[in-house]
Amino acid sequence: MKNNSFFYRQLKLPVLFTLVIMSIIDKINASRFFLRHPTLKQVLTFLLVGCITGLIDLLVYSLCYYFIFPSLRDVEFHFIFINYSLNAGGKCAFLSFAFSYGISQCFNFIAQRKATFKANNNPILSGFFYFIMVVLIYAFCLWFPSVISEFIYEKIGISFGAIVVKLLCQTACTVIQFPINKFFIMRKV
Repeated sequence: MKNNSFFYRQLKLPVLFTLVIMSIIDKINASRFFLRHPTLKQVLTFLLVGCITGLIDLLVYSLCYYFIFPSLRDVEFHFIFINYSLNAGGKCAFLSFAFSYGISQCFNFIAQRKATFKANNNPILSGFFYFIMVVLIYAFCLWFPSVISEFIYEKIGISFGAIVVKLLCQTACTVIQFPINKFFIMRKV
């Protein structure tokens, strides 16, 4: 019997996509070309694990934004330098970005440390520095949408615009994280 519940339909594609990515990672690990080019292998594995992390992030964000916190779109949120007006999604957008980013980064630390960098340095120290990096990027990811959301929402609408803003944040995080993880946080000793 086929299950057509909303959550089943929403999870089917990300789960299938994750299985395909894991299969690609296995093929990368078996390739002689990547044995000769380990940094390229790390970049590709980082991006593929990042895709899984991005799917987790996007899924949690969507659940929060469209189902858990939609009643908070009518409540503005202002804290220090973070300002979410009603046109930028209000408290709903802030909480959705906050929860999705936090949950996805917990997954990302474990997956990148084991699958991408195969780090053997002190995991507690590595986790501490990763936490500091994530908090700084987290602040950026909470601030950045408050600056660009209103403009993007006016151009393409709030429903699709919310996803575009989220994807822009994810891209910025990926570009920042790889070199910091590779050369500082998740080193092989």
